[in-house]
Amino acid sequence: MTETTTEAAKKIIFTGLDNSGKTSILLTLEAEKYIKANLKPTTFVDRKEFKFLDYIISTHDLGGQKKYLIKYLKQPDKYFAGTDICIYVIDVQDLARYNETLEYAKDLLTQFDVLNIKPKIYVFFHKAENMLNGDLQLAKNVEMLQDRLLDINNGRFKMEFENTTIYDAFTITSTFSTILQDLYPRDVLVQKTMKEFAERLNAVAVVLFDRRILTIADYFQDPKYKDVAQFCATYMQTFQSSVSRFPGVQATRLKFEVETFETMFQENVSDPKTYLFLLGTKGSLPTLDQISKEISAILPELFVSLRIALKSE
Repeated sequence: MTETTTEAAKKIIFTGLDNSGKTSILLTLEAEKYIKANLKPTTFVDRKEFKFLDYIISTHDLGGQKKYLIKYLKQPDKYFAGTDICIYVIDVQDLARYNETLEYAKDLLTQFDVLNIKPKIYVFFHKAENMLNGDLQLAKNVEMLQDRLLDINNGRFKMEFENTTIYDAFTITSTFSTILQDLYPRDVLVQKTMKEFAERLNAVAVVLFDRRILTIADYFQDPKYKDVAQFCATYMQTFQSSVSRFPGVQATRLKFEVETFETMFQENVSDPKTYLFLLGTKGSLPTLDQISKEISAILPELFVSLRIALKSE
């Protein structure tokens, strides 16, 4: 039996103005499908932990009311010290507060400098559903915000930008998969194992996910398949968990076909629970039974490789 690692938890802070959507993002990440419309504002700091394989991620949801922001900036060592990843959330629909959120972002980066820490910063342009559906004016607003933030940053910190919405879980799970790759880079052995597994199954993409549909390991014959895989897996998992609620219905394995390709999604009874997603050209993938046998053979080996890789970082 593999021992649980004693490595210190990785710290991710969620910050930004009140009502920007920080808590809703975390609930989406925790697979809370029904988020209450009357969700109460976070009071001060809400700290939680979740496991990714045998590793602990510590999330700090920093309430965004003005009185709290002032406290964070006055005592940065208490709230920001040890931050590995900073997720800065902006409500893109709240035009009246653009200047306010930019000012707080400026003060926040100044405190990171004071603490002499270099967290990677992900800016979530949140509540972006209208922009994703073609709102050109909102897209211009977001472009302006991005330019202003780059000016504020002035190259001091690694900064990436994502458009997110709780109404499209893919926008959140795909970004968090990238964040976990930043925290726990994959070993060459893991990549080799996934590549060989994909080739054996005639798949152009193979991804192993945890229960939140966060990527544990993957292989893509071409990078263009990455977003397709994450998108399909997110909604296949939602479908799988939904139909499994009906008495007598089992949905641990799914297969979908479209005109040019086919996908397979399987829940794996393992510790931790995982899901495997496969993408292939139509008619190329093995049967669901054959894939189950292949998974049973490779999963223990892959888990060992993953844990060795993560402990070596």
